[in-house]
Amino acid sequence: MNLRAEASLHNPGSMRRHTSRGKPGAYRATVTVTGPDGADLGQTDTGWASDPAAEEFRVLVPDRALLEQMARATGGQMITPGGLADFVATLPTRNAVITEPT
Repeated sequence: MNLRAEASLHNPGSMRRHTSRGKPGAYRATVTVTGPDGADLGQTDTGWASDPAAEEFRVLVPDRALLEQMARATGGQMITPGGLADFVATLPTRNAVITEPT
């Protein structure tokens, strides 16, 4: 499929093309630059992966407020790295639902 790019209004000398998110997967594009006279000025390849359903991977910093809200809503708790040893020590006395697929 051939798509045309347009000159960037904010970055002189740059071209841009917006595409829809499409289906999840890996994408590859070959970009060819053609001069006003039709001469080939260069070509490069690029690629990216898209998974619109993976919103949690868009930010690499933990969302502590969301995690705390989820912990409260599910009866869980937030544990700091410094409190991990104490939490682990309580595991044998905690009740946990055990499910086994059959």
